[in-house]
Amino acid sequence: MVSKLKAIQNFQDPQTVSKIKEFSKSKGPQIKQLILTNLIEDDPDLEKMSNEYFLRDSKLIRPILTLIGGYEAGMVDDKSNEYAQLIEKLLTKLTPAVEVLHTATLIHDDIEDHSKTRRGKPTLHEMYGEELANNVGDYLYFKAGKLINREHQEVRNAYYNMCIELAKGQHLDLLWSQSDYMPTQDEYMDMILGKTGSLIGFSLENGYTSVIGKRNPGLRKIGNALGVSFQIMDDVLSTWSDNPTKDTKTDILEGKKTLPLLKALEIYKDDNPQKYDELINIYSKKSRAYEDVKMVKQYVLDSGAVDESKMQARTIISTAYDDYEFKNEYVKELVSSLIDFVLNQTNS
Repeated sequence: MVSKLKAIQNFQDPQTVSKIKEFSKSKGPQIKQLILTNLIEDDPDLEKMSNEYFLRDSKLIRPILTLIGGYEAGMVDDKSNEYAQLIEKLLTKLTPAVEVLHTATLIHDDIEDHSKTRRGKPTLHEMYGEELANNVGDYLYFKAGKLINREHQEVRNAYYNMCIELAKGQHLDLLWSQSDYMPTQDEYMDMILGKTGSLIGFSLENGYTSVIGKRNPGLRKIGNALGVSFQIMDDVLSTWSDNPTKDTKTDILEGKKTLPLLKALEIYKDDNPQKYDELINIYSKKSRAYEDVKMVKQYVLDSGAVDESKMQARTIISTAYDDYEFKNEYVKELVSSLIDFVLNQTNS
């Protein structure tokens, strides 16, 4: 089947990407103000630490998706300004909640991964220590839950189920990094669906559900696929590229299992058993040296697994997009633009 998605046919169309960037630019300040308003505290230190990541540049993909889901429910187009404002007013709890939850996971991820920077600046635990940062992460989890408790029962149920899936996905990612277990590609896909796809899928579908009280499995499928594709592309950028803004050694040193590695192992198992054994031996070690990083990167890049992983990310999201019938062209264009942006992640 020929994909209907322009982003799949032409991944370098600046016009397509610009639509979601313009939308994010117009909605971003309003979303950040909503978040900060909900984080006002009588404890100035807690408020300062809680606000830290929100005051930095961020893509705001999850709250943007709640608005897009709401627009789909309300048939909002690019000329429905007053109606768009009404839909956005209905989403004043859900929109900040998904970003507050996401930020809580980032704080905990940074501690678990021993990350030094986040969005170009020191991580929260580097600034204030692990104990305080961990507590701020917990606080943000609870604040997100408090916002969600003002939503429909349908949305609340979906939220807490999603949180469980998110935690289970993160658990597997950490568990596999700390052991010599090599997951199958299907197991890996299930893990990133929980770790990343679940919140993105929740955001898009429940923007819709919050407005009209009905579920939308098609939107959930697109959101899940977008999250999975995002994680694949992020792994490619973070580990298997020469991006100067990323410490591409970290994931290999920590034993992270990513799709390009798993695909390279599948290729070498039959075509080059020696390279297969060398890769398995490196990931069987309790710790890896910088010489190991160089070898792993070279082997994975030489195998063609990185390009295969990129193509799989494109196929996953294009299939979900093609299977859904959008109610209006404006929402369809915004989703297409966001997909194009995700598939062409760079330093932006």
